[in-house]
Amino acid sequence: MRGLGIGLGLGLLVLAAAARPAAAFNTCYDYCLDQFHCEASVTREEQTCHDTCQQMCSPGGVLYNKWNNSAPATGFGAIAYGRESTAAGWAYGQADAATAKRVALTNCAAHGGDCKLIVTFKNDCAAVAASGLTVGFDEGASQPEAQANAIADCRRRGGGRCEIKAWSCAR
Repeated sequence: MRGLGIGLGLGLLVLAAAARPAAAFNTCYDYCLDQFHCEASVTREEQTCHDTCQQMCSPGGVLYNKWNNSAPATGFGAIAYGRESTAAGWAYGQADAATAKRVALTNCAAHGGDCKLIVTFKNDCAAVAASGLTVGFDEGASQPEAQANAIADCRRRGGGRCEIKAWSCAR
């Protein structure tokens, strides 16, 4: 599972730098499934792959703006997370904080029923880290800084093996 997250993270870098996906795909979701070689099986890893593509192609997702040939409006973002379900949803490049919150909560709710807004931010990066039911979050000038800050916050709150659950940057 961890390898899938690393692979998806590296894939995001490639996808973010690429031009609009080839017209051979009818939807952003189909394109994403192809890029990450998501299979149609029912394993947890494959479900995670499909869920990730669903989030990436939802409004505010990494591929959404690229697929629709539009740039993010401004730099508001938000992250929502469910402690029990471990569902996560995020938004970036939204016109205002209220829209960023709504998009993050909607994206998270598609994967779990216990989602709560964890953090909103503007022209910055943010991350959420968790260890069991202990959740920490913080912002930073870059993805690595936000992630390090979130892990430190999770540990300050008593988390033992804190891991990044979601991150986003809005510029």
